[in-house]
This record gives sequence, C-alpha cells and structure tokens, in this order.
Amino acid sequence: MRTVGEIETYGMLHLQASMVAATRGSDPEPHLAEAAETATRLADAPPNTSVARNESFGPANVALWRMSAAMERREPGRVLALAPTLRPADLPNEGRRAQYFVEVGRAHAMRKNYRESLYALLRAEHAAPQHVRTMPPVRELVGHMMRTARRDLTTGDLGRLAQRIGVVPV
Repeated sequence: MRTVGEIETYGMLHLQASMVAATRGSDPEPHLAEAAETATRLADAPPNTSVARNESFGPANVALWRMSAAMERREPGRVLALAPTLRPADLPNEGRRAQYFVEVGRAHAMRKNYRESLYALLRAEHAAPQHVRTMPPVRELVGHMMRTARRDLTTGDLGRLAQRIGVVPV
C-alpha cells in the first residue's frame, strides 16, 4: 500500500472486518487497531487517481467505527466512554456525524435514559435528516421509545420525531 486510495481501501476493509467480528461476538479490536495504524499513513501518502477510494476513511472515522462495534457488542458504557474522545466536527461528512449521534442515542436507550437518547437522535436528524429518517435502527428505537417512554416525551419532541420518520401516522 502506497497511495491514498490503496490505504483508504485497506483501512476500510479492516473496518468492515471489525464489524463482522463484533456481529459474530468476536473481538473487533485487532481490525480496529490495524485500521487506526493504517489511518496514520494517509498524511504522507502520495495521491492517486484510482476510483477505488473511500474518502471518509481516516482517524476520526476509525473512532466512530470503534463506537459502532461497541454498540454491536451491546456495550453502551463503552460507547458513551468513547463518545467524548471524538469530535463530530472531525468526521468527514454529515452522514458520519449523524451516525455518531445515533450511536450515542442507542447507547443511552440501552441504559433506559430515553431523554438523552432523544436529544442525541434529534442532533443526528439535524446533521443528516434524509439519512437518519430512513435508518432501521433509528426507526426501531423511536418505535420502542414511543411504546415505553413517559407521556410527556411521546407527546412532545419524541412524538414529532416519530411522525417525521414514519413510525406513527401524521
């Protein structure tokens, strides 16, 4: 691996492998560590014109995938511990910034802190509304919160969010 495109592709393959490992109940950390080390090589790599690129790959995106892997392993405490180490503004695009807030929202919901979960989901929606409103995990979470949250949440911001994403009729 020499060029930016080659490094990005290799790094993204490790990020994908980390998620597969997390989903299967294995340890995603070896793949995440390799991706993090690979991201450090981007600054010194020569550019290329390859179409095989993923411009979202970089240190901030690796940190986000680390949060996603922890969420996949049902480790909300780890997600919430990792969140302050990553600034959403450092993520490469609105979709990635939205994903950050979705992971934080999911982690809070796992801890039954629905108010904080809602705030995170609203921030995610603000970052990338078209992306967040169609995400199955968001739809499932909002539906669950609508069924279990206190009435003051369901008639306020949560109810309006549920309408925007189509969980309840308008």
